Parts: sequence; structure tokens; C-alpha cells
Amino acid sequence: MEFRIAEIFTDARELAPGAEPMPLTSRRQLLVGAGAVLLAPRAARAAADTLRIEIDTSNAPELAGWGQKLRGMIAGWWPMINATLASPGYTPPDFVRIVFRDIDPPNAGAYSAGATIVVNLTDILGHQDDYGRVAHELVHLAQQYPKPNINWLVEGIADWVRYYVLLPGDPRRNFDPGHITYQVGYQPAAALLDWVERGYGAGSVKRINAAMRRGGDGEAELLAITGSTPLTLWRAYVKSRA
Repeated sequence: MEFRIAEIFTDARELAPGAEPMPLTSRRQLLVGAGAVLLAPRAARAAADTLRIEIDTSNAPELAGWGQKLRGMIAGWWPMINATLASPGYTPPDFVRIVFRDIDPPNAGAYSAGATIVVNLTDILGHQDDYGRVAHELVHLAQQYPKPNINWLVEGIADWVRYYVLLPGDPRRNFDPGHITYQVGYQPAAALLDWVERGYGAGSVKRINAAMRRGGDGEAELLAITGSTPLTLWRAYVKSRA
């Protein structure tokens, strides 16, 4: 499920001085998606090419145009998601359905159930620039982790793909580390994972994802990559932002 965490803790436009700044889109961010698609296993590319997208706006006819724009975005995102999270023997789903209805709690932007992504109708009417909530749920569709799993990594990986691969210019990724930690997942966990990706080697998140798809312990894989616990890494990450 995707929550608007920035609005729970602080408006993204009113962050404390120590909060993560919104950087200019880097060359690395621009190339990571295109490069991943080119290097993706054939199965991932084929599944992406055959993705069927159904967008049901029967509850929200005023969002028909929004849905059509979303359809084009999904078509572009899906191969990037599956290339970024490719793992041996994994074939992505080939169908997704988007529906609109009110969600409880009201701050939930969207959630996924099987191949269906439910977008919070009342909330999206006031935030029609927020296509990223669907990107987050698409990552959940691709993750396919067996239970039990570690929630902060599930949500953190989903937001890492959303904010650092698909939509690196989205200001919604901003957060104040003085009020929230990686343990809630989402933006903070995504920022920590990106710090690991940059500091311990490209492909670190892919390794964690592959371990979790196998039913393994994602935190154990993170420890194997970095030699540190998540809490130790978080403290180092926060210190690096000071």
C-alpha cells in the first residue's frame, strides 16, 4: 500500500533545513532505466511487451483522461521495473487492472490486491499530479515475494524503484529523517537503499530483491552486502546528510 508519508509528518515543501534536498536529475538516474531494459533477461522483456492494461473509470468518469495518460506511463514503466528487479527464473505478470474507489484510511494513496491496483478516488481527485502512487503498486505486482517477508524492505524497494528509477524528479520522495526512520519503509527506506546502492555497488537492491523472491531474509542479504545491520546503516546514512 502507498501512503503519503510526507503529509503525515511534514509537507514536502516545508522540510527542516537538514531534510533531503531535491537534487537535479543525474545522468546516472536517466541511464539506469534504459540500461536495465537493454540488459534485461528475454523473459522480462517479453512479459513487459505483452502486459495487458485495463483501466476502469466507471466510478470516476472525470478521470478518463487521467487514466489514458496513466496507461502510457505504465507501458513505459513496466519494462523498467522488471529489468531493475530481474532475477533468475522469474517471469513477470502479464496483466494489471486499475480501479478507482475510496480507501480507508483516507491517507492511503493506493493499494494492490493480486493483479488489481485500487486508487483512492477522493484523494486522487485532489492530487492528479501524483501518478507515482501507481508506480509504487506496480512494483508490488512485480515483487511477488513469498510470506513471511520484511515489510520495510518490501515498501522500501517499491519506493526505491518509484523514486530513484522511474520518477527521480518527484519531490514526494523528500522526508525529514528527524521524524521518521527506515523502519516504516517507503521514502526513508528507499533513500537508505539508494545510499547502499551508491556506496556498496550497483545491483545491491537487485540482490536483496532476488533473495526475497527465493523466500530468503532480505536483511541477511543486506548484511552480506554491507557488513552492517540496517540500524547501523541508517545512522551512517543520516550522518551523511548532516
